[in-house]
Amino acid sequence: MAKRLFLAVLVLLFGFNAFSQIEIWSETDFRNIKNNVNGNYVQKAPIDLGSIGDTSDAIIGTEFKGTYDGGGFNITYSASFDGTTNDGAYGLFSTVSGTIKNLNVNANVTFTGTENNMQVALLCGRLKNNENKRGIVEFCNVSGNINSNVQASNLGGSDAGLIVGECKDGIIRYCSASGNVVGIGYVGGIVGHMSSSNAEVLGCSFVGSVTANNPNEAIFGTSGSFAGGICGMAKDGAKINLCYVNADITSSKRTEGVACSAVWYDTDNGTATVTNNYCAGTVNGEDLDSDDITNSAGYVSGNYYGGQKSAQDIADSLNNAAAGDTNIYFDVVNGEIVFGKVEKVCETPINLVVDKN
Repeated sequence: MAKRLFLAVLVLLFGFNAFSQIEIWSETDFRNIKNNVNGNYVQKAPIDLGSIGDTSDAIIGTEFKGTYDGGGFNITYSASFDGTTNDGAYGLFSTVSGTIKNLNVNANVTFTGTENNMQVALLCGRLKNNENKRGIVEFCNVSGNINSNVQASNLGGSDAGLIVGECKDGIIRYCSASGNVVGIGYVGGIVGHMSSSNAEVLGCSFVGSVTANNPNEAIFGTSGSFAGGICGMAKDGAKINLCYVNADITSSKRTEGVACSAVWYDTDNGTATVTNNYCAGTVNGEDLDSDDITNSAGYVSGNYYGGQKSAQDIADSLNNAAAGDTNIYFDVVNGEIVFGKVEKVCETPINLVVDKN
């Protein structure tokens, strides 16, 4: 009997330790994640990583397969990454096949290099699957700037986005991004490149600017770089749904491939599904129109832009399309559509009379 009880206690302890959360309080705690990439972590305080300086690796440079819960706290850093490895991924995390959630990131990143197929973001360079489980980034808020000048000798460029560089077999949902992204290659506000049919962005917002530059040589043959408010390039089957964009989008070469909700699709592999998105801002300095949202007859209809119908009608249509998903809400404030529920204030101020006696 005693032996059975002892074994039962061991099983309970093992099960508790296997699923218990490891608390992250400091920069040292955070950096130690690389020693256990399968862990279940929860952040318990704001963390300032400071200025990283020149580095050839992400801050967490190994593939993260566990769960990181930011607890609603911030991580702040600045970094200068030098892409010295082909197919490299750079950011706070290099590659994620687990889950990152409830984290706020504020960062400024400069990215340089000459190798091919590089991914850079403030949060996660590459989001992928592991053992048929999709990598997930959810309920995260990311702000800051990326300036990526990566250009390979074979004209490869890079994937650059504020939240994720390349989304491959992953999902980004209920996240927001604000800031500016400048790059050569596939450049987006949320994600640079959605590179598979299992890539998905749901209920996200981006406010800021995206600029896709080209060096003297043409990137990707004669096509040029691609810029988009949500995504720089969306592959066949990728899904972008119920997102909000208010941004200035610029591409110095591929003006045909510039759009606000998602950029150009891959003509060799079919079309992405881009539905129920609202977009405001400019494309190459001009107010956007409906063509700028989808930029292809292959996209599914149901996207909206500024100047089309009334703001309230558009917001109502998008909220109806959300079908009760309480994490997605489009509101109208002073005649403008915003993403997320906004608390209304009294239209008539209440004057409080205080008796000084």
